[in-house]
Amino acid sequence: MDSRECGNCGEGFVPSKHNQLYCLQLRQARCEFCSAPFERICGTKTKQTCSKSCSSRLIRRQQAERSTANCVGCGDDFQQKISAQIYCNRVLSVDCEGGCGLQVDTTCSKSPKRFCTPSCRQLHMRATSYELSAKDCVICGENFVPQSSKSMVCDREHLQQCALCGRSFSVNIQRWKAERLGVYCSNSCSTAVTRGSAIDPSKITEYREIDRWAVQFLLGNGQKPSPVDVQSYFGVGIPSRANFSLFKIDRRGRSGFESHVLRLLTEKWPNLTVLSNKRPLRSTSGKVLEIDLWIPDLRIGFEIQDLATHSRDSDTELSPMPWSELKKGPSYHLAKKEAADRAGIELFEIWEDDILTGGAQAALESAIVAALCASDEVSVP
Repeated sequence: MDSRECGNCGEGFVPSKHNQLYCLQLRQARCEFCSAPFERICGTKTKQTCSKSCSSRLIRRQQAERSTANCVGCGDDFQQKISAQIYCNRVLSVDCEGGCGLQVDTTCSKSPKRFCTPSCRQLHMRATSYELSAKDCVICGENFVPQSSKSMVCDREHLQQCALCGRSFSVNIQRWKAERLGVYCSNSCSTAVTRGSAIDPSKITEYREIDRWAVQFLLGNGQKPSPVDVQSYFGVGIPSRANFSLFKIDRRGRSGFESHVLRLLTEKWPNLTVLSNKRPLRSTSGKVLEIDLWIPDLRIGFEIQDLATHSRDSDTELSPMPWSELKKGPSYHLAKKEAADRAGIELFEIWEDDILTGGAQAALESAIVAALCASDEVSVP
């Protein structure tokens, strides 16, 4: 086949087909956008750029050279990079719209920067967009401009009197905003009211400083206060914020109620010998029975009955303890009392609610004074 001249580069070549017009050789060329060298095939549609990105940029530049538009923002004419461009994107220096007097560097675009700092923007939004009007503070009644539409309390210091103990305190505004609290001076007063306890308002200060009270209790009684001591004195339990190392919390051995009654006995009658958890009794079947607190000299004993494991009027009531066994009911208490009568010991029952309401002291005094009066060997103190 005869040689012919390439229709693109003009060099001669031998065609492989009778209708081939181009030599299809690799030729060196320069990108028309970035001027970088690259190789292209000598053909019908020769490449003008080295990559697709340069190709798209070249197309946009050619379109911009052929088209101008009026900027929607500033109104000046500009060369478009793409046909959809309506802002010129020129760098401008404008006054901050927050009214601070500073200059802001921005661009002429759809969302230009108009404020020098976020605080200026916030002040501007409060004054214009939110359109917030002044209102009265619900705590102090003073007129103020709120920071948001939901603000009901101003940022001033608010002094209130506690609704329970009367102590003056500064209201925590953040807590008031979140929980609408500000009536009570501390968690102690708030807990005492929300739990509906019978705490004496005069003891609120001591309860608030429960750790100091526990130290004073230890110095005065020679032992740490138990949860029963706290419950009987304040009417509520040990708060979670207390230092639990200052309290006697031990579920092994003698119960907290027994410890409390034993302390009452030793404080009031220090010369009496009180034995704990002794077993001088025998049932009709020969089983050994225990007395919680026993005073051998007066031949009397005290059974401390907590409501979790003892029942006043039922032998079939389940205990709320994890093992859910039956409570010790009337038949158990009667059998122990009969065993005590056979041993010549007068047995008294003191229940949990008597201890917590302060009735245990009167029951102890009545039993012991009667026993002392009937005894020939022991004189009444």
